Amino acid sequence: GFLEQDAQFRTHVEEFNASMLMGANTPYHLRVPRSFPPDGKRFNREEFVEGVNYTNFVALQERGVDMRVVLQTLLFFVADQLNHRMALSDINPGNLRQTPENDIAIFDRNLFLHTDEQDAALFFKLADKEHLVETVVDYIGSQVDAAHAEQAREIVRNSLASVATSEISPLQAITRALVEVKRAKIYIPLKVTLLMKNTMVLNRFAQKAGFRDLFAIFE
Repeated sequence: GFLEQDAQFRTHVEEFNASMLMGANTPYHLRVPRSFPPDGKRFNREEFVEGVNYTNFVALQERGVDMRVVLQTLLFFVADQLNHRMALSDINPGNLRQTPENDIAIFDRNLFLHTDEQDAALFFKLADKEHLVETVVDYIGSQVDAAHAEQAREIVRNSLASVATSEISPLQAITRALVEVKRAKIYIPLKVTLLMKNTMVLNRFAQKAGFRDLFAIFE
């Protein structure tokens, strides 16, 4: 059930924080508020955590929050989730809160995605525009049913043909390719859609913080 998965996720976060303390100099650590059994049939309860949501950029700036380091921490965390084969279904600034202790609290963990090696491989290669086309072609082809795999590969290949030389971001190009596959009435697993949505949300988050895109936070 959810509470068991949430406890497992909390353990992953604690391990991630420990690895970040050993391998990187970051003042920000992730926090998973406690979940409690539901009062009724529909709702789980979460521990209240004081702080400022990441939708409130003015308040975060007043607190001196370093958005570059926050985004780097979140991106490392996404990679860690994929390595553990268990990822949040909804990462967005409204679900993140900066605490007075410099923790990044993660709320609304209502669904976990069970990922595989192919999901992780795609994520780690997103910044490689030179090889992006074949990476995404192979990935989407592996995620749809075998009867439509070649058609999906061809749609994605055509959709991404100019990404290496254009100004469009790789994430935008992949999103457009997924739309084209869906227009052909080829089923794409919900996991794929949500993983790409989360990556696009982080990309917009980075742009709102003043960066060109998500990958510019490492420049």
